[in-house]
Amino acid sequence: LADYYVDIAYSTTETQLSVDVSSVGYLSNGTDQLNFDLSQGVDLTETEMVLTQDYSMGLEGTDIGVAYQA
Repeated sequence: LADYYVDIAYSTTETQLSVDVSSVGYLSNGTDQLNFDLSQGVDLTETEMVLTQDYSMGLEGTDIGVAYQA
């Protein structure tokens, strides 16, 4: 079983482009459920590129999980 959504957003000006992609949901085998919240983005200007990442996943009903941000 799986239930999730994907969201994509962007904005642009003469000198900057920003793109963000995120997905939130869960995967399940009928017994265990893994919840996830994943996002990443990029901001581009004429002189700079900035990447962002924010990932978290956790096994529902437990203290087992992992998170990553950069």
